[in-house]
Amino acid sequence: MFTINLTIIGQIIGFALFVWACMAWIWPPIMSALEERQNKIQDALRKAADAEKNVAELDSKYKQTITNAQKQAKSILDSARKSAEETVAEAEEKAIIEADRIILAANQQITQEKEALKASLQKEVEALVSQAIVKLLSDRLADHKNIDSDFIADKIKQL
Repeated sequence: MFTINLTIIGQIIGFALFVWACMAWIWPPIMSALEERQNKIQDALRKAADAEKNVAELDSKYKQTITNAQKQAKSILDSARKSAEETVAEAEEKAIIEADRIILAANQQITQEKEALKASLQKEVEALVSQAIVKLLSDRLADHKNIDSDFIADKIKQL
């Protein structure tokens, strides 16, 4: 059956000493290395989670910055468009006022020229009428030598 001899007892004692030596000198450094490795892994996971959180925050800030920039750009474009429309409207209004002023000045000049032409024409007509009357009277009164034609012309001009 089972026989216990000195070899087995020696092997058991040797194995026990080996286990005790391993537990005293080999196992603690292995356990500390495993703990250190586990701590490093936990730190790395914590840092990865923090980095992921930072990435999410930065992404949110980036999207907010882009949104703000787009709003600002739209605001600037709207302002520029409004300013351009106001400038165009102002220019149109000035052009209309200037056109009205030019038309009014032209109408006044036409009226002045018309009045000047009327006055000139009236003087010419008066002169022609005076000459015609003098000629008619001179012809009719040729019989009467006493009447001076210059005297008649002066009297007609006085009328």
